[in-house]
Formats: sequence, structure tokens, C-alpha cells
Amino acid sequence: MAVKINLENLIGGKYNNLTIIKEVDAIFTKGGNKKRMISCLCNCGVEKILVMSEVINGYVKSCGCYSRELAKENTTIRNTKHKMYGTSEYNTWQSMKKRCLNPNHKAYDYYGGRGITICDSWKNSFSNFYNDMGSKPNKDSSLDRINNEKGYFKENCRWASKKTQTRNQRNNRYLTIDGVTKTIGEWAEISGIKWQTIHHRAFISNWEDKEILKPV
Repeated sequence: MAVKINLENLIGGKYNNLTIIKEVDAIFTKGGNKKRMISCLCNCGVEKILVMSEVINGYVKSCGCYSRELAKENTTIRNTKHKMYGTSEYNTWQSMKKRCLNPNHKAYDYYGGRGITICDSWKNSFSNFYNDMGSKPNKDSSLDRINNEKGYFKENCRWASKKTQTRNQRNNRYLTIDGVTKTIGEWAEISGIKWQTIHHRAFISNWEDKEILKPV
């Protein structure tokens, strides 16, 4: 049996944008079910009669103004000057923001959660992002940070191929040989020696620089 809610304890309480004022006459559905109704004051100043359970459980968050504002915002985005809503570049920009700014995103721990930030210029404007980065050179390109320990800003970002991004993964260590610094993946590609071999020589066996790229 459902427990009847004592509305006296809820009057004056705020649920999302709505503050409960009082209970009013109930209504009955076509099936004969009773629905308790309440008068609520919305943040926008409008007073409206709503179903009590829908307000308390969060199904209704405002008098309707919130939904209208959200629809207006979405329409504004779609009709923005850059006319690029839904393009690959726009989706890349949105994904970047979600990874860095949304704690609920599945990849947040690897980006925003470890201090990867977005410059203000990009964070607040797709147009600025696009002006700096331009169009993707091809459909397989993706946004890559040159230094994976730094955030997203013009000087640290590029459109890169999957091969380049794999080489630039956060766990790919840098190695300096004869004053030239490259990733282990790049040295492996240049020398023809497996990256595992180079890694072992440099960081496990501590070979001298001149010996690290010695043919196997």
C-alpha cells in the first residue's frame, strides 16, 4: 500500500525551479485514479497548478519556461553563424569539452580529472576553435595534443592521423639521442628496431646513447 504524503511538511519546499505553495483540489483520470494537485511558484514568477508526484519526483522542473529556454538554446546553436552544427569538427569540439568538463563522462578521469584543461578561447566558442584549427584534412583525422601532459590550446593541438596519435599516446616515452628528442615510436620507425627493444635498452639496461640504435 502506498504511503500518503503529508503535504504540510512539503509546503515551502523547493523542487528544481518550483516552490510548493499549497495543495488544491485533486483530479481524476479517465481510469478513475486520483491525482493530488498542488499550486507552485516557478522561479520565473509564474504560479501554476501541477501534479504533486510529478513535481516531487522531478519529472516536472518548472512551469514550462525551462523547456522553452532549452528549446530556444538548441535552436540558437543550430542556427549559429558558423552553420557547422553537426559537422565532424563541431562534434570533435563538443567531445573535447565533455571529456574535460563533464565529471560524468566516461573519459573524464583521463582528461579533466587529471588536470587537462581547455583554453578560454576554445571553451566558450566553437568559432574560435575552428578559426585556429581549420577543417580536418581528411575524415580519418582527429584532434591530437602534441604534448599529452598539456591541455587543449592552439599551439598544442593538431589534426592527426591514427598513426600519429598512436605514436603520441601518453604512455609513449620520449628519448633523447645525440641531442635529438623523439618518442620511442619515432625512433623505432627511423631505425627499424622494435620499440620494445629500444625501451629495454634505454630504460631497463641503461645503454649509452650511441648504442641504443645499434642493429639487433
